Amino acid sequence: MEGTNMSDTELDVLDLDALEEEEQKQLFKCLDNPRVRTNDDGTRTVTLADPVKTKRGEIKEVTYQIPKGRDWMATDSQKGDFSKAVALAASVANLPIVVFEAMSEADFLLCVQVVGTMGKKSPTGQTS
Repeated sequence: MEGTNMSDTELDVLDLDALEEEEQKQLFKCLDNPRVRTNDDGTRTVTLADPVKTKRGEIKEVTYQIPKGRDWMATDSQKGDFSKAVALAASVANLPIVVFEAMSEADFLLCVQVVGTMGKKSPTGQTS
């Protein structure tokens, strides 16, 4: 691109890296929530503040595994980014989407954040 020197381009890249790092820090803050625990096997469990009532009883906790190919494939049938994120969260937790539809807003948002940390490196460099 004419008029752009290398230092400008490098500065843009550095700024993007800083933004991504800050976003990652914000995302990983959800792990400080006392309702979130990391299990020995690498899964994460969220204790719901408002359990979801189903025909089979109450769902009080949701446990997430690191996403696999099948979990990502579960998003293919959904339209829109948000619906795809919910499909991923449901698949990684091995729960039907209707459980997430019935969650309180606070529980739902915490669950989606936790899924976003699965299998990613934290800002401290540890794989989650």
